[in-house]
Amino acid sequence: MKKIILMTFFSVLLCCIALSASITNITKITELSLDSIYENDASITHDGLGIVYTRIINCNEAAATGMFMESSRILKTDSFDAPSSAAFTNIILSDKYECTPWMSDDKLRLYYATDKDGSRDLYFTSRSASSGVFDIPSKMANLNQDGVYEYMPRLANGELSVYFISNRTGVYRIYRATRSNIGSSFGTPAILNEISSDYNLMDISENELLLFLCSAGSYYYCSRTSIAQPFGAPIEIEEIPYAMNEGSVSGDLSTIYFTTLNYFLSAAYCDILQGDMELDPTPTPVPTPTPELPFPIPEISMAALKSQIQSFTGFEANPWGAAFDNQGGFIFFDQKAPLMTIPAMGTNQLIRMSLSGGIPVFTAIATQSQLAAINSDWGNATYWPYITGIEVSSNGAIILGSFRPDPFHQKFQLLRIDPGSPPSINAITTGGVIPATFAVDKNQTPNKIYLGAPNAIYTIDADVVDGTPSLWHTLPYTTHSPIPSNIRIDFNGDVLYAISGELNIHRVDKNTKEESYLLMNPLDTALPHYEEIHTFDVNPYNGDMIGIYLSNPAYPYTVDSYYNVFKISKDSEENYTAELSIVELQIWEDPDISPYYIPYSHFSAFGKGLRINPTGEYALCSNGTQDGHTYTSDGGINCIIQIQSGTILGISPSIWNLYQ
Repeated sequence: MKKIILMTFFSVLLCCIALSASITNITKITELSLDSIYENDASITHDGLGIVYTRIINCNEAAATGMFMESSRILKTDSFDAPSSAAFTNIILSDKYECTPWMSDDKLRLYYATDKDGSRDLYFTSRSASSGVFDIPSKMANLNQDGVYEYMPRLANGELSVYFISNRTGVYRIYRATRSNIGSSFGTPAILNEISSDYNLMDISENELLLFLCSAGSYYYCSRTSIAQPFGAPIEIEEIPYAMNEGSVSGDLSTIYFTTLNYFLSAAYCDILQGDMELDPTPTPVPTPTPELPFPIPEISMAALKSQIQSFTGFEANPWGAAFDNQGGFIFFDQKAPLMTIPAMGTNQLIRMSLSGGIPVFTAIATQSQLAAINSDWGNATYWPYITGIEVSSNGAIILGSFRPDPFHQKFQLLRIDPGSPPSINAITTGGVIPATFAVDKNQTPNKIYLGAPNAIYTIDADVVDGTPSLWHTLPYTTHSPIPSNIRIDFNGDVLYAISGELNIHRVDKNTKEESYLLMNPLDTALPHYEEIHTFDVNPYNGDMIGIYLSNPAYPYTVDSYYNVFKISKDSEENYTAELSIVELQIWEDPDISPYYIPYSHFSAFGKGLRINPTGEYALCSNGTQDGHTYTSDGGINCIIQIQSGTILGISPSIWNLYQ
């Protein structure tokens, strides 16, 4: 039977009660609460920036139905945005009761309870972006039993632990279950024997050392010193008249969110309130336990210092673009910056780097004067050519793309450079389409180049001279002009591309031109508009993909901006799974690399240069400076970084804790 538990009013003189802790400054969250409507099951994200709750449509024991609502805010001191139910169209059923939701900090995963199958069970769903619609939900394996109630899921420890309520023993008790990684099912739940049926679950701290409970109009907490220990006896926080048996606590334990029943004449409804919470005695601080990571910590090292590149070029180093040739040599361009920038940087030459015993060895493939003989722009330091990409064809020719950003003389050029002494340099195309990126398909003879331009993808053969690209595929968008930020050829020969301002990778079937896309689940934040994939590459050994995306919880290019590495793993059934590694912070805290890296600055250049070597063993990333600014006289950010491909997925424990 559907049931909403309304608490009985307790007339209490608070001054006569010796409180062990307190809730003060209780206020109604007016933007979330509607008069004459029941708002219930409030659950705040750990960072305090997102909230999800139930809006009860028909508060009747025989026909109660719930509609989930969500809202967010930029800062904890802000009001919440207008709540919306648009994200839950695949979840809410008009004749069923969905309740007790819990949403992850990145707002991409939702856990909740519903009676859609008769008894109330726990379900899970996800979405690819915080502004999107949740997918069709699925029942959570191993946690539910037929014919009984399960509800109030509360996740902790990076979503590797779940606490919930069930009456499978005949009375309502609290259960806990764990899993090894976020993509796995939970194991068999175990009852918390130390917590009696007198208490209902409200919330659990992220480190699982504080359990928050409610009972008969009062809120309680109990603590323990480690996960292996049982919780101690409940300590009362506060008694709240008309309090509902639910609630949620912010990750920093300073604020409680709950619902109270209000009576107005003959009508009764619930509002969402918040209050400042102070625990006394204050729990002993203990470190958040490290999640049981399903993957190792990434291995990051410096492949080439700025000083090492400069010793070869005789000038300020500014590595840009990246490709591996057929012998495993790393190809990059030493990008010249404008003369107006002080100090001047780069030599406008194409360079090959090999690693001999970990020491970089450089060779010039094409010098500035050799390139300028084809086009004077390559020797011009005022309007320098912006490198749009480097590719290597199946016969070893290097395809170098550039864009002259001068608004009065915009020009695009593709050069084909056959290494030699001197190199053979020809212009494949010198104008027309101005792409943002391009890729070479080595599976076709002759090799074909795919160019990503606004609204479309063009093609041209890699062996032509002074040719004109032809339209190959129009991108299926009508509301904006999409510009591919990266194009690659996948393991099966289809065309992959990412769009500026998106967190998706699109796939175009080369034969049918039909599009699909691989959804990404990296860190999502308050302003998804400022999050996008900058670059990615396909592992030629197994078809996995790695790349770099921008995560920005505030505004672009501030101290809250991070360029992070993700990986998409492919299984034998062509299923793709996205995971991430917070590589910028890893570099920042790495004692061997951090002296040569300034965090938060110009990391898009790092992204433009990421490539996986031909055997799939590691990736190299050129980390040049786009606008010519430098921060230190030695070291600096202009370097080449190596990431071991086999361990690229890991999140270091110290970094993980920064995001809790």
